[in-house]
Amino acid sequence: MPVTAGVFLSSYATTWIGIHAIFGAFVFGLVLPREPGHELAGSIRDPLVAVSTMLLPVFFIVTGLAVDIGDLTGRGGIELAVMIVVACTGKVVGSALPARLFGMSWPESAKLGVLMNTRGLTGLIILNAGIGLGILDTSMFTMMVITALVTTVITGPLLFSRTPHFLPDSRQRGAAGS
Repeated sequence: MPVTAGVFLSSYATTWIGIHAIFGAFVFGLVLPREPGHELAGSIRDPLVAVSTMLLPVFFIVTGLAVDIGDLTGRGGIELAVMIVVACTGKVVGSALPARLFGMSWPESAKLGVLMNTRGLTGLIILNAGIGLGILDTSMFTMMVITALVTTVITGPLLFSRTPHFLPDSRQRGAAGS
């Protein structure tokens, strides 16, 4: 419980001085002692699971309410499509090529590149911080949230539709038996 209180107090302090709350929680995590690890993990896990179970849906609702799809005009739609293509290409190529250079096979490198394409929750947290600090306008925020969602959603189909041998053994046997 004291750790959870520390996270919230640090978040409040950074919000009070004009910095996004996520930075306070991050800094608190940096200064938190690492030993003894098993006791620390036990005292942190239960309160954080309870809090995240309650607050994570609220976070997604707040993020969704800040998205304004009506703000995207014809040009905005083209910009969104370009943003998705550039985001996917940059992540896949930027991960697959170094993996190949370090000795992974092309199929393994491609899988790694596709897996790196996900953005999910971390991206949404950063985008919320950006709009909260006034760095992003509503239109750019909307396009970047949609990009984060699309790139995360397409990872599964891209990974499993072309590479069924990458599935865990139980799913392979089920797919082979069908």
